[in-house]
Amino acid sequence: MSPTQQVWERLAELLVQQRGRIDSNARRFADSTRLNYRLIYDIEHARRTNFRPAKLAEIEHAYRLRAGAITDLLEGRAETLEPDSGTADFAGTAAEDSRGHIKGAPMLRPNEELRWEPQDPSLPGSPAIRYTYRWTSPEDPADYIESSKGMDPERDPLEVAKIFRDQLAKAYGGRILDTPEDARNP
Repeated sequence: MSPTQQVWERLAELLVQQRGRIDSNARRFADSTRLNYRLIYDIEHARRTNFRPAKLAEIEHAYRLRAGAITDLLEGRAETLEPDSGTADFAGTAAEDSRGHIKGAPMLRPNEELRWEPQDPSLPGSPAIRYTYRWTSPEDPADYIESSKGMDPERDPLEVAKIFRDQLAKAYGGRILDTPEDARNP
């Protein structure tokens, strides 16, 4: 049995609440998650109900929900949307949190992680923060590429991730690394 309009409206209400915990501005949320603003509007207003499973998974990731949470709600197996327990709640810069780790945040792809830690300020020329970026193969979690770099602690984590992505893309022939084959065959 397909979900009723009332169930889609309940989903819309819960998604608006969840987005409010992440970013109350829908346009900014769309930019940071790479979801289309119209898609966000449609699902948050129950205007559209014909989403493919892959798109629902993308929406779950952006809204920091457990995989399958939307389907469970739509099919009556859940009353609410369960957050992803592996998702970091983070907004700000490394300067606000001297040691940190982000995985599963909308600013990152599902197979990316960003960590940072303070550096010894007594070392001359040492940057205040060392960022470590990790790209993990979607097919094999044991297959990964990791890169570290000292940077200004006031940088936005999304900007830091983009710097690392661009470096990896240059190193691997200008392509975005989405599969292990991209990494091995530049």
